[in-house]
Amino acid sequence: MNILVAIKQVPDAGDTRFDPDTRRLIREGVPNIINPYDRRAISEAVRLREERGGEVIALTMGPPQAREALAEAIVMGADRAIHIEDRRMAGSDTLATAIVLAAAARKIGFDIVYCGEHSIDSETGQLPFEVAELLGIACAGSARKIEYGASSVRVHCETNDGMSVLELTMPCVISAGERLIKPIKVKDTNFGEVPAAKIARWGLEDLGLGDHEVGSSGSPTRVAEIRQEEIVRKPEVMTPVDSKAAANKLMDVIHSQATKPQPQVVASSGGGMHRPFWVLVEFGQDGPRDVSLEMLATCAHLAESGGTVHAVALGMPLTSEHMQMLAGCGADSIYHAGSRFEHPDEMVALLCGRIAEEKPFAVLFSATSSGRALAGRVAAQMRLGLTGDCIGLQINQQGNLVQLKPAYGGNVTTPILSRTFPQMATIRPGALPAFSPRTPGPVAVTPWSLDRDVPHRFEVLSREIDAGAEAAHLDSADLVVCIGAGLGEANVPLARQLAARLGGSIAATRRVVDAGWVPRQFQVGLTGKFIAPRVYVGLGVSGRANHRIGIQKAHTLIAINQDPNAEIFKHCDLGIVADCVEVVRALLS
Repeated sequence: MNILVAIKQVPDAGDTRFDPDTRRLIREGVPNIINPYDRRAISEAVRLREERGGEVIALTMGPPQAREALAEAIVMGADRAIHIEDRRMAGSDTLATAIVLAAAARKIGFDIVYCGEHSIDSETGQLPFEVAELLGIACAGSARKIEYGASSVRVHCETNDGMSVLELTMPCVISAGERLIKPIKVKDTNFGEVPAAKIARWGLEDLGLGDHEVGSSGSPTRVAEIRQEEIVRKPEVMTPVDSKAAANKLMDVIHSQATKPQPQVVASSGGGMHRPFWVLVEFGQDGPRDVSLEMLATCAHLAESGGTVHAVALGMPLTSEHMQMLAGCGADSIYHAGSRFEHPDEMVALLCGRIAEEKPFAVLFSATSSGRALAGRVAAQMRLGLTGDCIGLQINQQGNLVQLKPAYGGNVTTPILSRTFPQMATIRPGALPAFSPRTPGPVAVTPWSLDRDVPHRFEVLSREIDAGAEAAHLDSADLVVCIGAGLGEANVPLARQLAARLGGSIAATRRVVDAGWVPRQFQVGLTGKFIAPRVYVGLGVSGRANHRIGIQKAHTLIAINQDPNAEIFKHCDLGIVADCVEVVRALLS
């Protein structure tokens, strides 16, 4: 069995620095690590080899120092590695990278390709699906559990509101989720001692690729600039205080922050162009998801200078209530394909055909598990640029869509421009301005259909909605109460009561989620959700860097912890040194 693992060496997000003069990242002195999700992919590949036999081959595309990551992968258990290194690949975007990795996989031959769910520097989550689409095989994302058969695999995939179980025929691509397997740990080792013969070096000629397919020239998207995202907080720490005084101070701060600042949505005349915006609508248990409505409202604003907004609803029945809701948030018309198009393979075929025929200005997807998969596959099949996990949209003076993307844990924002049309992006839930429903007028519904059958590359065996489904509202919550380990499991109901009293949502640190106190959908941080509420209240949160990355966009950050040395007090607006349980009880009394 040939088992490939595509890995990436990334800067440690906690040590990312920015030069304000050159407007570039400072890499000197910043440690490079194997992307954490890729470490899980390596570990799963090694486990499979030990169970079934075969060979584990690690491969990466990167500069000379990326060899260190491959050497570490061999120390972790990979049999050999391939370093794809060529200066002409510098500046490759996600699609160009996927083209290189797919070419390498074809040359090597494989039964399974493992990838990490996403990389912590770019956070797109689309690469595994683009690689699979270029190879013409199935991909399962965010794997939590994998069961191996003789010629097929059954993958339990984490989704935004539960779990899907997919059955894929090998060969296939699988992306490793955070909880798939405990990563293999290696002791401090001189990776330079790994025999050179175990790491082969390939260039473009070895892969049969040309200059025009990779690097800046072969990438359908380009980075316009890099902007530092610096949020300066001046912590006010109250120590020590009684619970009643702490509760009064907390409520004063909450009431003083009456409105949540919204990201800017910028439109320009753009020469009076007519721009059809397509928004892929996702449905939850209660109808269209908030992120879909946010995208519609933003596109309606961008289209004011010349454009139309079209909601695209696939695989779901469309009720009159849904139609009114979509129209009320900005849709001028609705394209609809019913439950016959529930399978992702059919959605991809339908979208690619319609895009080729109607040539919209932009196609937007939500940056959810299903949205990233669908967008990645369409982009790869049509060789279109795709910007992942955007937090803002603008129209520039040339009339192009500027897609604002965060990177390196949110420490920088990069405006991305597409060289291909339609321009495509996935949008982070909760990142765009909240939608303000308007009085809807008549809205036309155009049915979509296919005149051919679409073979399925995988089967969906089951879909489950779990107890954390209500966490969908966390993305756009105005106020968040975060449960830290210091609160204690027995007091989690108090945090829920407080969030309900204040009209907000709960969240949790990874340690709390791993302990099983709340479902994983509430996890906030580097490997969880990124949130930007008006007010964040941390209860017993210690403030580790991985969690802080997920909350740094909060407008007002309040922390309550009885440990005066807790790291969170260096990064908050208001710190209260007190027993968080007693403060919550005082707030609820």
